[in-house]
Amino acid sequence: ELDVEQRKLQNFSELKACNPKSLSAQAVLWNDNKGMYYVEEAEYASPLLVYSFSFDSKYNWQVTSPSPTSKGDYFVQLSHSGEQLAVLRSKNNFATEIWVYQTDSWENKLVDTVNTPLIRVNWSGDDASLIYKNDRNQIIKTKVHDRSKELLAEVPLPFYSPIVLNHVDESLAVVLGSMSSAHVIKSDLKTQSQSVLVRSAFQERLAATSKDGKQIAWVSNRTGLPQIWYKQEDGVEQKLSNLNRNSRFSSLSFSPDGKMLGGVVDGHYFTFNLETRLMLWSDNKVATFTNVEWRAGQHEFFVTKSLHGHRTQLVVDAFSNQIRVFD
Repeated sequence: ELDVEQRKLQNFSELKACNPKSLSAQAVLWNDNKGMYYVEEAEYASPLLVYSFSFDSKYNWQVTSPSPTSKGDYFVQLSHSGEQLAVLRSKNNFATEIWVYQTDSWENKLVDTVNTPLIRVNWSGDDASLIYKNDRNQIIKTKVHDRSKELLAEVPLPFYSPIVLNHVDESLAVVLGSMSSAHVIKSDLKTQSQSVLVRSAFQERLAATSKDGKQIAWVSNRTGLPQIWYKQEDGVEQKLSNLNRNSRFSSLSFSPDGKMLGGVVDGHYFTFNLETRLMLWSDNKVATFTNVEWRAGQHEFFVTKSLHGHRTQLVVDAFSNQIRVFD
């Protein structure tokens, strides 16, 4: 029970003993309050599963079967009628699948796959749609039966999830914030002193400096999605890129003369010309690329191409985007 005035929980009673080593636990009551659906890790390092548990019979049974290689099912939300159960399934560390189960037959359907970790999902007032955050940092509404989508709101800041406040008019609130926060710090290896170059409540990562130390570039999600940011010595912070969905940067660096940036996003290399503000991308959509390394004194860089398990070292001209095999 929750004592609202004292803001504390009291009169605890155990409903179901769960695995104490489980990395996650969450439960929702059946509509008749005679049981619950709950999330538990059956054994350490195994996928999270959803179970149903009857308070009367003390019997529980497994209702979802995620892939053994996935992280499993970590969040459930019961529809208002109790006839459908929405389940969030971690496809990997970065993507989330949204499944809906019929509670009378346990028939299931994949409603959407979102290229970002989700915190929660909400049912619409009529139980026909789901409301959640997508990988463009937007709040969308997706119909379960045909997967059609409707944009509800654009959010210009990082946020965890939307919350439906009123199921009649579907008024919304959002929980603002980032999964983690990090500053960009400069450390003097001789004196061991440190100074903050970029202070933020969001994710600031992959900081890179030009060879002369007068320019800095980094990746930040302060506007909701990961973007490249740039700053000259004692200058103003500028957003350089305009990516329209959640992306994973794996490298970022300056060219030797400090006039260009290069890196890898979602397995594709890119270059950004700081003078023309032109961004060029690898045109191969099948292969993946890693390890961008600039050649000394030239506007060329090395990159590793991976295709069907075979790796090739390439040299890329940053101006023309022409590629040749390094030998």
